[in-house]
Amino acid sequence: MTNTQINDVQGASVTKRKRRPPGSLQKLKSERVQQAVAQMPGWRVSDDGQALERLRVFRTYKMAASFIAFVAHNAAEADQAVDIRVVRREVALTLRGTCRTGLPSILTERTLQFAKGVA
Repeated sequence: MTNTQINDVQGASVTKRKRRPPGSLQKLKSERVQQAVAQMPGWRVSDDGQALERLRVFRTYKMAASFIAFVAHNAAEADQAVDIRVVRREVALTLRGTCRTGLPSILTERTLQFAKGVA
């Protein structure tokens, strides 16, 4: 589900959850993930198979900071979990799939589509 801000009858802001498209949260088979990652230069599957990883090196710190802002904004809009680590001009991204309480995260089509969008 994604969030939408609305106002209740007393004017207070509340969050309303929108439904995601059917099938967008189904766990992908590892073969499908490997096939997709092969078509996405720079991305790799994490050692535990539960995340996508990418390291980008920029010419300047300012360019790296702009990329971080771009990724963070789009992750918030897409309700996508992303870990961002920065060391000078290097930006490491880790995209995790959907995580149910107490269960490991799963890679979904949404995760793959997000990775393609921030390539």
